[in-house]
Amino acid sequence: MALRDAVEVMMSKLVVTDTRQKVKVKYPLLPTLFGIIIAWVCGNNSCVAVADYWEDNRDFLKESIPGFPDHNISHDTVNRLLSVIKMSELQDFLMEFCRRYLESIGYDGIRCLNLDGQTNRALEYEPKLDVNGNKVMDSRTYDRLYYVTLYDSTNGLALAQDEVQDKENENKCCIRLIEMFDLSGCIVTCDALNTQRSVAEAIIKANADYCLALKDNHKTLRKAVSEAFANEEVERCTFIAPVETAHGRIEQRSVVAIPASAVKPRVLGEWAKDARTFFYAVTESNIKKYDHQRAPECRLFISSLEFDNPNIAKLGYRAIREHWGIENKLHWTLDMDFVQDRMQMKNRNLARNKVLLNKLSLNVLKTAQPSFSKKSEVMSISRLIKKFERNPKLALDSLSKYFIENNGQLDD
Repeated sequence: MALRDAVEVMMSKLVVTDTRQKVKVKYPLLPTLFGIIIAWVCGNNSCVAVADYWEDNRDFLKESIPGFPDHNISHDTVNRLLSVIKMSELQDFLMEFCRRYLESIGYDGIRCLNLDGQTNRALEYEPKLDVNGNKVMDSRTYDRLYYVTLYDSTNGLALAQDEVQDKENENKCCIRLIEMFDLSGCIVTCDALNTQRSVAEAIIKANADYCLALKDNHKTLRKAVSEAFANEEVERCTFIAPVETAHGRIEQRSVVAIPASAVKPRVLGEWAKDARTFFYAVTESNIKKYDHQRAPECRLFISSLEFDNPNIAKLGYRAIREHWGIENKLHWTLDMDFVQDRMQMKNRNLARNKVLLNKLSLNVLKTAQPSFSKKSEVMSISRLIKKFERNPKLALDSLSKYFIENNGQLDD
């Protein structure tokens, strides 16, 4: 099947509203936007870089993308196009890519999904005003764009993002993201900030289980859970992970699980509706270079996972461990390989779409990574970006193959 045909199918899934005056349109929206996406996947994540990439690879892009313009594009035009496109429409394409990828791999195990927020440090707007109307000259109070991402750490995919609106916190954002999906068979994790009943109820309603960090924002419950773990008469299940040696450290991790019934219902309060297990995770770390033993790091978690599961402690360990995927494999990669923290722009919609394009590009790179890696060496994302930039056909193949089904027949 021709690559151009696959691109045409993908373009039919990319539904965007064109608000421009038709008589003034020089660059048709869909072909142009698709050219921008290909450039972005190849590591060109600024308007200037997209315009340069377009000029260097225009013959290939015109051959591969139906309706692609005959002339070069300016960075100002790229800027304007990305400023008028709705993030929700671009996100639909991101979600469609993820859906087709998950269908293609046929993953039927338990998936761990993570919720966490991130802000780009360079996207600072006007400082807020104090009660007297004076500017608060403290960068921590600046009005920043703040996003929450739903991340599939099991498969390395950013599923969706939502922006924290004015005068609301991450909780409402998390709920909106959860309500976008049927999460049957998944475990959803988030940090202590989002350990709230509203978030837990949304997760249960989406047919998933939760594993939430328990800290001092629930001081009474945390104290009761700590006392329950200290009670030797309480039934428990323990999992000790293999010793890990990485980043100059030797680490030993273990997780202990006890039933939620070990805590009195009046202390559990509304958590008694669906909480079934508490986890106690311990990380012991030794710095090899100095043979320095760090103090153990101990954390508590509340979960709706059934304690009767014979592998409950191991399952809890997996959920707790994979939660760090959103920090190490998503946020860190976006900052290092896509220099997201240094993006500067005043147009909020442009910022939203740039962040989303970064996540779409990272998804494509993550799904292509195994094909370019060896058993002895995993190809880094930065190397893969350079490989795609040298050969744009690799990027287009990686993006399009999940829209091709049934042994090369188009899925209409």
